[in-house]
Amino acid sequence: MNKVVKAVLTGMNEAHEKYHEWADEWLWNAPEYLMTVNIASQLKNKTNYVTLENGVRKTIKDSGASSRGRLKDSMRPNGKSDILLWTSYDKPKAVIEVKNQPKSYSSLKKDVDRIIGMLEKSEESGTLEFGVIAFHISLTDFPTKKSKARLNDKISNIISSFKKHIEPMGYLAHGKHIGPKTDGEDSWCSTCLVISPS
Repeated sequence: MNKVVKAVLTGMNEAHEKYHEWADEWLWNAPEYLMTVNIASQLKNKTNYVTLENGVRKTIKDSGASSRGRLKDSMRPNGKSDILLWTSYDKPKAVIEVKNQPKSYSSLKKDVDRIIGMLEKSEESGTLEFGVIAFHISLTDFPTKKSKARLNDKISNIISSFKKHIEPMGYLAHGKHIGPKTDGEDSWCSTCLVISPS
């Protein structure tokens, strides 16, 4: 799991650097799929294979989880996951959702609930082991507070809200990040929220 998180964070940082080089703008101005593709590229070095935009129903079925009963609405069963990591024996291993510039934890909660629903469905007989919410945030200085301090507070609040949300449900919650990094008045940070059964 740690190698996966490191690859995800590396992919987000790579996307930030590339977009800055191409457009002389920071990643928050870029489309989300730039992050998704760079993350997938980094993950390919750590796993058997990676697919993009996998359907939730198909992921559940391919994982070998029970298909009996109605899938929870919170899973958005007709939707798709940004990235799916596969095992060496061709079964889904981890679900990754990618977000650019979330305003708060509430912007991420639906994706967290989706991943929890998929992990619940996979608990008895499926192969899904964990999920990751990967996001990138950039902030600028305020007259009363520097961007790095603002970003540290924001990341800390998101991770705290994440833990309060999923730990009572019996899931382990880990937050890992690179940064904040600062350039002049601006700071940015790439973060992963990792969800796994306890």
